[in-house]
Amino acid sequence: ALSRQEHALLELPTGSGKSLALLCASLAWQCAQAEALRACAGGGGGSSELVRADERLEASRLRAAKLRPPRVVIASRTHSQLRQLMRELRASGYSPRVVVLGSREQLCNNKV
Repeated sequence: ALSRQEHALLELPTGSGKSLALLCASLAWQCAQAEALRACAGGGGGSSELVRADERLEASRLRAAKLRPPRVVIASRTHSQLRQLMRELRASGYSPRVVVLGSREQLCNNKV
């Protein structure tokens, strides 16, 4: 579904590992996209006689731009669900850069 830019619907009982399975699959897809971008940005392709100057300029601009793979965003209803997912993610083989955003009630020391 990710490669085809489609939605997917899963219906499974609580505790069956849906969140971690989807997260790991999404991170594997993200890694594949990053590899494809690196291969694309690495250049290569065609002899210089066949490539016009403006096409070479555009290709160098693309290589100069910071190409980034798509981001994976996970949303949850509760902080305890996020906490559990982060605990499970640490136990998996993935170690992505993670940012957890919380509400003022969870993070603010001042009275709300």
